[in-house]
Amino acid sequence: MKPLQSSGVMSDQEELDAAVRGLWVVFSRIDDDRDRRRITHPLASLLVIATCATLCGIDDLEGIADFAAARRAFFERWLSLPAEHPGEATFRRALGMVSPLQLEVAFARWNRARLLPNEQVLALDGKAVRGSASDEQTQPLYLLHLWATEQKLLLACTAIDGAPAEPSNAALLLNGLRLNGAIVTGDANFAANGVAGAICETGANYCLALKGNRATLHAHVCAFFAGGDACGWENTKVDRWEQTEKGHGRVEHRVVEAIAYDAWPLHETAWPELKTMVRATRTRTIDGQSSTETAYYLSSLEANASRLAKAIRDHWRVENDLHYTLDVYFDEDACQISDRIAAENMSSLRKLTLVMLKKVQDKKSLRGRRTKAALDLAYFETVLRSALVEKQVTRPWESPRALAALHGAWRRSHRVHTPVAPPLEAVADARSAVI
Repeated sequence: MKPLQSSGVMSDQEELDAAVRGLWVVFSRIDDDRDRRRITHPLASLLVIATCATLCGIDDLEGIADFAAARRAFFERWLSLPAEHPGEATFRRALGMVSPLQLEVAFARWNRARLLPNEQVLALDGKAVRGSASDEQTQPLYLLHLWATEQKLLLACTAIDGAPAEPSNAALLLNGLRLNGAIVTGDANFAANGVAGAICETGANYCLALKGNRATLHAHVCAFFAGGDACGWENTKVDRWEQTEKGHGRVEHRVVEAIAYDAWPLHETAWPELKTMVRATRTRTIDGQSSTETAYYLSSLEANASRLAKAIRDHWRVENDLHYTLDVYFDEDACQISDRIAAENMSSLRKLTLVMLKKVQDKKSLRGRRTKAALDLAYFETVLRSALVEKQVTRPWESPRALAALHGAWRRSHRVHTPVAPPLEAVADARSAVI
């Protein structure tokens, strides 16, 4: 990496220098397990190039290699590049050997300026990268995310064995996090006392959907609300919130009712910190035809219907702001990188560039920003400068032991039998700063 020279207030060029250098520095802390005698291109340089290519709408390894050759003059301003351009095979090997956990931590180091406000809604949800399936790997890569809905920030991510493995891996994903004051939400797949307990251990509250997969508990909650409706909730305090919205040719009426758990005669004691049962009813009217949906939730929050309604509504922002964006603007489902580790690392780069693109202050869509960054070098530099981060804040991970557990799970899920240990001191430092 070529030295950075700066003094006083930073000019546009100095901000650009700092942005590119900042990416290189955090990537340089990732272990490079390639044969040192045969290394031509430093791993950090390859990851900087791959990130910039992804920023410009290039989502395949061949395209990244072409981008490296086309933008060589740009990168030579900061990176010491050999005469030979890095090819597709070079990027494939590099992305296939990097521990996704270390890349995730590098992401956290770079993205330091995001603060989590109190009562931030954090959505647990999984997503398949469908194009990663192949003849050898019939099941696509499946990633479990913890998404900060208000700030549109990915707090944690890990690869798991499909949707059925979400509950067992959620506790691992949350292990060691300090999320004091946050509200962690999840669909019915996460309605398990183990998940609820893991959330409470982070210092957060939970609001988890309850459906038929928890058949007995779901039936009891449904019967309790039905009985209360029949008797007019005599001697039972019900906190109620309702809202009507009109738009796009439809009218939606939402009602959320929250009842303290103490009012329920049948106690499910295995659920930690359970305080409230919630019923959310949505009636939608389109062209005079109405349909009603009812959903139930369990929560460790007090019976405040307005607060719970916001958490329930915000949970679905993970679909629009992360999953939909990755599929529509980044074509993630169309990415056919079958190597699981490379596919997971490419997914991390997409999420990194998603955060970078969202910080640009203009009226273009994400797709428009990616396209213009590819065609207009000045705009590309503007995007990089907009992504410059100065504050010293990062995700709150608590201990090297928690990180080691995560890394061990990654090794088992990818069947890596040779120890590939992350630099625990450096990595734990990245995850241990308290927000």
